[in-house]
Amino acid sequence: MYLFDPGAEGDRPVRLYREVAEKYGYILAGSNNSQNFLADVSKAIQAMWFDTEERFALDPRRIYTTGFSGGARVATAVALRCSGTCQVAGVVASGATYPANISLSEKDSFLYFMALGDADFNYPEVVQTRLAKERMGSPYRVRLFPGPHQWSPASIFEEAIQWFQIRAMQAGTIPKDEAFIAQQRGKALAEALQSEQAHDSLRQFFAYKSLVEDFQGLANTSDAEPKLQSLRSSPELKKALAREREEVETQQRLQSEVASKVARFSENPTRFDPDLRHSILSKMSALKQNGQKSKDEDQRRINQRAFNGLFAQVVEEGQRRMVGKKYTEALPFFELLATAAPERAWPSLLIAETRVAMGDNKRALKAVRQAANTGRISAEVLERDRDLAPLFSDPEFQKILEELKKQPPKQP
Repeated sequence: MYLFDPGAEGDRPVRLYREVAEKYGYILAGSNNSQNFLADVSKAIQAMWFDTEERFALDPRRIYTTGFSGGARVATAVALRCSGTCQVAGVVASGATYPANISLSEKDSFLYFMALGDADFNYPEVVQTRLAKERMGSPYRVRLFPGPHQWSPASIFEEAIQWFQIRAMQAGTIPKDEAFIAQQRGKALAEALQSEQAHDSLRQFFAYKSLVEDFQGLANTSDAEPKLQSLRSSPELKKALAREREEVETQQRLQSEVASKVARFSENPTRFDPDLRHSILSKMSALKQNGQKSKDEDQRRINQRAFNGLFAQVVEEGQRRMVGKKYTEALPFFELLATAAPERAWPSLLIAETRVAMGDNKRALKAVRQAANTGRISAEVLERDRDLAPLFSDPEFQKILEELKKQPPKQP
């Protein structure tokens, strides 16, 4: 399984998923070159591919990819572009799906497992991809987990691997394991019954879909088939899909109201426009407040996604300029985010990296201190950040590291 991280930190998901991979006998290969905003990732992919081909005796029928965010798009692109001897059997896409310039096709026959935090701003994209896969009859699975835009937890990754194992047995590429099949079928049946009791018709639909499609030829599916057909046309499922569509549309509306202002800000970020800046910050603040304090759970989730989507939009605008070495243009975006989300460490860390690139180590250290004060960053993250390398020997930087090592970071 080839892993793609948006920040070119291939060892991060390898460490996260190592135990699961060892449990099921998978080799993990993480790219330390593929990253967001890299003009051409094909060389990084080819280098990793040829390296693993030389080192290991690989089954060409059991090649998989996974990635998070922009890395999920790379993982999907690899599956789409490979053919013949390098065919990809399945993809685990965390926090994103297809590249923006590539449309889904009925020819996309690889297994597609989408994992997403329930507060992830890419929720609309995952819903749309799932609906398209359903229309085309392409094999897919979706799993939501509590959290924002992030690599999926190891437990979710294990679900994907278990699905790949079942489908490999179904295809005859690995021997049938009757105990494993019974275990997985039991899990799917329990999920179906629990979701029925919870009146969660969408989750129930996914469970019965698995019982019918994943176990065809492996176990008796006759008892699940009528239930799946009944669910497909049920008023309950239609209502659930309508609620889902409403969530997507509401999030897109909330984001678009601010996104146009961010676009105006992007036209000339170094020109200080207090009215525009205040308008962006006030609307983002309202989304954040509603995402934290709304009494309606659905509205909290929708507002969180909208805020996180705008946060990502501003980050990407700044990072594009960083890649182009336009540091004075990048800085205003990160400063805007540091004001909008002072509780998050990332904006201050981006400011520190930008200040270092500008040769302003004094203010970079101040930003590192602000990131540390959030309590949401570890000493390990700072030590691994090569963009901060010019600060490593500074006594103040070392002092910050020592302080962070004494206490674990808070949850993001």
